[in-house]
Amino acid sequence: MWTDACPRRCARSGPAGGYTIRYRVTSADGHPVSGAVPFRLAVAGPATAAPVAAMTARPDDGPAPLWPWITGGAVLLGTGFAVARRVARANA
Repeated sequence: MWTDACPRRCARSGPAGGYTIRYRVTSADGHPVSGAVPFRLAVAGPATAAPVAAMTARPDDGPAPLWPWITGGAVLLGTGFAVARRVARANA
């Protein structure tokens, strides 16, 4: 959630110049969302910027696993067979 407090609190954290915040997150429905937010510091802050090597991202986790879909399909199929068998016995 973006608030007006963040730019004032974060703005003086390194040397003056251009920066880009890159992000990659997983959305609520499971697909990856990525983007970048460029910004410029006009006044240098008291802290120094971290070296690029220290800011390495985690490797991509890859696509969502297949086993939950297979398990869910098997459960639905088994439930369907059980209901069909019960209905067939009730009608016999």
